[in-house]
Amino acid sequence: MYESYGNGEPQVPDATPFSGRRKALLVGVKTTRNLGTNFRDITGAHRDTNIMRKILVDKYDYDERDITVLIDNDDVDQSSWPTKANIVSAMEQLVSDAQPGDHLVFHFSGHGGQICAVHDHSEEDGLDEILFPTDAGRLNEDDNTAEPDIIPYTNYIKDDLIGDTFKSLPGGVHCVLFFDCCNSGTAADLPAIPDDPSGVEHSKAYRAAGSNSMGFLKVQTVHRPKQGLPPDEINDRYALDESPDLPTPNLCSWGACKDGQQAFGTNKGGVFIRALRDALNANPTLTNGVLLHSLPDQINKIIPEDVRDKLESKGQLPIPQLGSLRPDTVLKSAFTL
Repeated sequence: MYESYGNGEPQVPDATPFSGRRKALLVGVKTTRNLGTNFRDITGAHRDTNIMRKILVDKYDYDERDITVLIDNDDVDQSSWPTKANIVSAMEQLVSDAQPGDHLVFHFSGHGGQICAVHDHSEEDGLDEILFPTDAGRLNEDDNTAEPDIIPYTNYIKDDLIGDTFKSLPGGVHCVLFFDCCNSGTAADLPAIPDDPSGVEHSKAYRAAGSNSMGFLKVQTVHRPKQGLPPDEINDRYALDESPDLPTPNLCSWGACKDGQQAFGTNKGGVFIRALRDALNANPTLTNGVLLHSLPDQINKIIPEDVRDKLESKGQLPIPQLGSLRPDTVLKSAFTL
């Protein structure tokens, strides 16, 4: 059942008037040959970029010229393939000249993984989430430059790097990140949002870059409490100004599944991106909260029933995740790109 924010049907608040530019970076990594045979080709990764590009152009009036696509396709010059260097450079270009009022989108489809958070003590599970570019590799056991049993990979992109890149955006920028890959729940290292806004509590302080990359402000991680707080107390204690003048960007991330879960797809594309497309086709005026509730329904329509039953019995049915720097208001805000 969809969450109702107010009386009657869920109401979508007016989105902030659009006054800037729209730019996007779409990445599809089909092949990671250097990682070994356990990492199969993701045949639908390139199609995911096409699905997302169509969403942006048809529904949100993006100009094709403002959409950068990185794919490892033999028809494309290999110098522009989604290597680590090219992805990081393209992310930096995406945010480099952003101004208040701009809308930005970053999308990644490919393999995702986890490694031990050796130097990052903020990870509650002790693991960092990573993305695998097309030139990612695996360390040899006799490699003395690292500990292959702890961090066995090279040329990966860590959640800290992604988070720091996009948290550096100035206030007033609207930015949405999509990750259709395994272990993508906190792929951008943003505070995780529960799907039930009626009971939230704030725990550990979260350091997030503000408009000045050298200055930091306190943001909180949201967790589902053991006992829900009264709505009035939540409103009083956790009210958050949605003004575009806030020093943080309006930054959200959508993951195909929880950390520790697998994402799925076929040559038609990733299940998550297809579910997003279908949810927007069914109702183009959604709040983030209603979209978060509707995605599992769309996923259930895409995954065959026998496969779905097996995944559910193992606790591996992918559950889409939402993260945000504005955890108290994001569920009630209109979904827009």
